[in-house]
Amino acid sequence: MLGPLTLPPRLLMRALEDLSALADLARQAPRAAAEALDRAERAEERLDRMTAAVEPLSGRMEAMERAMEGTNERLDTMIDKLGDSVDASERMAQSTSSVDDGVRELNERVERLNSTLREVADSTAPLDPNLTKVHASVQPLAGEIVQLRRELGQLVTELEGMSEVIEPLQTVVERMGRIADRLPGGGS
Repeated sequence: MLGPLTLPPRLLMRALEDLSALADLARQAPRAAAEALDRAERAEERLDRMTAAVEPLSGRMEAMERAMEGTNERLDTMIDKLGDSVDASERMAQSTSSVDDGVRELNERVERLNSTLREVADSTAPLDPNLTKVHASVQPLAGEIVQLRRELGQLVTELEGMSEVIEPLQTVVERMGRIADRLPGGGS
């Protein structure tokens, strides 16, 4: 076995340079890992905030849809009743000319019902554009959430990969650092 004094000086210098480079990497690795973890945490916080902001909108939109469905069902029922009333009044007018007074009264009721239906239709008309606006504003958020989840997954994968590389090198670098400190001119 050759002692350290018998090694050519170039090999010794090269080994010291390599050892110094490994020690520098070992010193920088924790900072790089901490920075990557910090980025991952910020991305996760941002994702949490976006999720929290979107959740109430989803509930509101569902409630508005249910209300619109109920209103549409009531309108359909009223339209059916109105259609039945109009049909009945037309048959009555054709079959009996002596019931004109009754038909006029029935027509007045139909007109009142039509008026009421128009009022209901007018009062529910503004809901449809608002529902479309809410849906349009919520829809892009779903894509952003999916993208953030992908990025977070990639960061976690990168961190796991870095951990697998750094952990085995850490003990070797520490040993080499101790050896470098013992060599003449080594250390800090």
